Amino acid sequence: MTVLEILQLASAYVDNYDRLEPIFEGNADQVSSEVQTEFDKLLIALNGILHELATTKSKPSKVTIIVSHGDCEFPLSQIHSNLIKVNKVFSKNGKVKFSIADDKLCFNSNIPVCVDFSYIPSVSSINDKVNEFNFIGARTIAMGVASEFFLLSGVLDDSAYYRKAFDDKVARAYKTFAFVKAKRWF
Repeated sequence: MTVLEILQLASAYVDNYDRLEPIFEGNADQVSSEVQTEFDKLLIALNGILHELATTKSKPSKVTIIVSHGDCEFPLSQIHSNLIKVNKVFSKNGKVKFSIADDKLCFNSNIPVCVDFSYIPSVSSINDKVNEFNFIGARTIAMGVASEFFLLSGVLDDSAYYRKAFDDKVARAYKTFAFVKAKRWF
């Protein structure tokens, strides 16, 4: 699922698809500043919903990267811009002790190490891919985006309506699919 798909669905929910259609088709230079502001609100709303899903509704995305060796002070900003937590540092010899001080990851190893960390996904352009969340589809995320969009616009009744729909669909997705009981054959 892409940002474009989600924003198209969300713009249909907030009833501004016709105004935003030139942006969706790649003609962003043909729109007024008012339309660009609406699009920016949708993008801010999408980032807010993705942040919420990543931090409260599911486990944050995890990645492992390989960094240099030696008496190392590695800047956290070089690991990821939306870093939440460094889970562990390890090498082929096992775990490596580490500490975080002054926005730097500090460890001592004479061989290359792997850094396992969690981060919050974010989108910055219309062509970015969106991380998949456990059985939560584009329409559900679009409802959350619509809710945030209406909240940013000051339309509280519509925001509450879409927020309730979003929360219900997310809860239903986790209730239905997240806890599948193991079965045995007799």
